[in-house]
Amino acid sequence: MNSEDIKSLLKSLEGLMYGRNYQVVFRLDYFEYCTTFDDFKRQFIQIYPGANMEETSLSLVSSEEFWNDINEGLDYRGDDGAGLILSITREKELKEIQKRYKDCIALFMNKKTKLFKYNNNDDGMPGYPVFWGYQFVLQTDYFKYLFVYGSASD
Repeated sequence: MNSEDIKSLLKSLEGLMYGRNYQVVFRLDYFEYCTTFDDFKRQFIQIYPGANMEETSLSLVSSEEFWNDINEGLDYRGDDGAGLILSITREKELKEIQKRYKDCIALFMNKKTKLFKYNNNDDGMPGYPVFWGYQFVLQTDYFKYLFVYGSASD
């Protein structure tokens, strides 16, 4: 999957999850040639210049915790005040796009991939988590990183 395919996938996902007083933001950013966390931080700042990387910490998480957080956001439908109102057809379409999104992330993972929660709630990130949010950094054994971000706000 190339970067244009990913952009298209994320745009479709955001469009299908746009609802009453409810919108989502998703990002998947790929970083290469990062032999250290400092290399990753330097590249990260190029994409998110407002991110306060000096106060950022990463905490190792399990695969189960990683997927639980992502699924929690994807499965959230809201309530009477804010959320998604989907027909059966739109729900099915959304589930298919969500599966493609998770499959895209899974392509990056192998047994040696380390999963980290990105612990920083600064203003330099896209969106603003109100209903739910997650930020993860995946590190492979091949000096590659993937930043996985999702949030929902009103």
